[in-house]
Amino acid sequence: MNKKIPAYLLDIKTNLQILGFVGIFSILFIIIYTPFEYSSWFKSNNNNHGLQFIYSVITIIGALLITTCTRILLNFTSKKSGITHIEYVFWNIGEIILVSLSYTAFSKFILHDPRDFLDICRRAILFIPLLMFIPYTVSHLYLALKEKDMTLKKLLTNNAENINNETVNAVAESKNTNDIINFYDEKAALKLSVKKDFIYYIESDDNYVNIYYMQNGKLTRFILRNTLKHIEEMLKQCGFARCHRSYIINLQKVQIVKKEHDGFVIALDTEEISDIPVSKTYAEEIMQFIAK
Repeated sequence: MNKKIPAYLLDIKTNLQILGFVGIFSILFIIIYTPFEYSSWFKSNNNNHGLQFIYSVITIIGALLITTCTRILLNFTSKKSGITHIEYVFWNIGEIILVSLSYTAFSKFILHDPRDFLDICRRAILFIPLLMFIPYTVSHLYLALKEKDMTLKKLLTNNAENINNETVNAVAESKNTNDIINFYDEKAALKLSVKKDFIYYIESDDNYVNIYYMQNGKLTRFILRNTLKHIEEMLKQCGFARCHRSYIINLQKVQIVKKEHDGFVIALDTEEISDIPVSKTYAEEIMQFIAK
């Protein structure tokens, strides 16, 4: 019980969402299924059900305002050292007592309820937790599942980054193995191994890339599920360069770089491949590679 509660239970926005759900649930619960008659809530000279319902709504709104203030206070008091589960339980009990006292005062002194003050307060302390149990439980279960889902997504993201780093390292190692380039998919599974001298360029295609290489004297395309950005990281130390947001080229295959009216284009050393555009973003970098 000395373990700290999850941080999301202390977040003001999260608590406001919980309290909003509790308020809506409470009002609907009273409308659809009155857990106890209105007369059990209020004893007054006017037993009109419409008026009794208005009193109930006022009571719920007042309880929400009080609880909102206590939750804001909880957020500020727990920022330094957090709050344990047992402290959180006692805080909730304190809220129930405070709301019960407020309801009792409203019923006794505003509506002039003839019942004894302690009797009204005892009933409130009994009924209010029963009314709050379902929405509080549902809210906390939902938030716990949401937190686990976010944690899982974060873990998967970190794993994906580690996989990409491992892929980059694996490709860098392959540079020294007969100049063979290994291509891995987004899950770090090896899908293609080609000698660097046979690769011409890689083209982006949404979540895939098209790898163009020469096989038996014929230009061949291989479709790989990965992004051009990751491929760029894999190949940046292997003599390849990004020349456009959609293209990576093998610098050894560049035959001509020429300036046209709409910018530079690159011609590779095969007639099977059309000129590849060079965007302004990468033009200077490409010219530096060519000049080396």
